[in-house]
Amino acid sequence: EHLNSLLKEENHDLSPLIWYKSDTKQNQIFGDIPKSTYEMCLIINHGSRKFKKQIQNAYHTPRASQPICPNQKSLPMLKYFFQTFVDENTNVFDTTCGSGSSLIAAEELGVRSILGLEINPERCRKANEKILRSRELRKLLEK
Repeated sequence: EHLNSLLKEENHDLSPLIWYKSDTKQNQIFGDIPKSTYEMCLIINHGSRKFKKQIQNAYHTPRASQPICPNQKSLPMLKYFFQTFVDENTNVFDTTCGSGSSLIAAEELGVRSILGLEINPERCRKANEKILRSRELRKLLEK
């Protein structure tokens, strides 16, 4: 509530986006805590910038079948949420790009540029390979 009121004072809108991981087994517990069946992020929109497309704020899809990193996000989910605010004028900078899924989703939606950082050299190599394969596939499909 407090954050929302502060944002309203500054002409910001706060929107939660929720990814329900549809392949998570119910009643799974790791250590002392239940396994989370969802992830959430907050989108803060400033001023008069409008969302490109109105969508539902929740999306359900399974996690990646062969993840490169433990927190890898679903490509369909990222594309679904990104379509609301990503366009040809968007530059995407992912400071924890892991598998590169966010960068691939952004490129597939036609952003101006992508840049990702990853501290793990092996994940970085795999993410680069994945991005290059995605680009090659899109070139083949465009022909």
